Amino acid sequence: MCEIGPESESDARIAECQNLKVDKVQRDELIQYYWRRREALDFCATRSHHAIKDEKQEIIGLIHGEPRPQDDSELRRALAKLTGPIPSTSRNCLLIAVCCLLEDLLRRAGNLVLDDYDLAFKKDKQEHRENCLRTHRRVLETTVGIDFNPVKKQVALLDHAILIRNSVVHAWGKVETSTNPDRLREVLNAISWADETRDGYVALDDQAYPDVMIAAMELVEHVFEQLHPSE
Repeated sequence: MCEIGPESESDARIAECQNLKVDKVQRDELIQYYWRRREALDFCATRSHHAIKDEKQEIIGLIHGEPRPQDDSELRRALAKLTGPIPSTSRNCLLIAVCCLLEDLLRRAGNLVLDDYDLAFKKDKQEHRENCLRTHRRVLETTVGIDFNPVKKQVALLDHAILIRNSVVHAWGKVETSTNPDRLREVLNAISWADETRDGYVALDDQAYPDVMIAAMELVEHVFEQLHPSE
């Protein structure tokens, strides 16, 4: 591993880290950890999707069933479940999980290269006061020498996702009480898988998880590819 030196030695530190060979066992363990977490999230997303699909089938059965129920309260309850808290909570939690996994994997990758990566991250975040993805990217670029240009589209999408994640975590998606409502609305207008409801909350659709998950994993795998194991 290389260590962070004075700011004036930045170019030399990047060159040193770029030529650094990370421990093969630790790198392999990180990749295995990545796949375990990814498969667990995919399993949760699939189960959630099928549960909501089953609810749809239940509603279709109530609507078209014979004989029609004399009291439509059962139908109304089923519709409330389908369009209410269960799907939205599931989508929100999956978005939170993907963003947290992304940040966790970037931190673990940084710690493979730098003995004091967590310290560098903390100092950068205190200085720039930006979200964790931007902080990880800046530290990995300037201190480790990771090239993020090939995945700039993924980075942009994930930056949007993290802004939405932060709104969901801190305000349960209430736009007006989020840290930057105007910026949040710009992001919601720019992406296809999220919107603002009439009562002012962030609403995710079924495409949110796959879009964000694919971008996150492409970014993570790009970083992993630049961590060359020692012989």
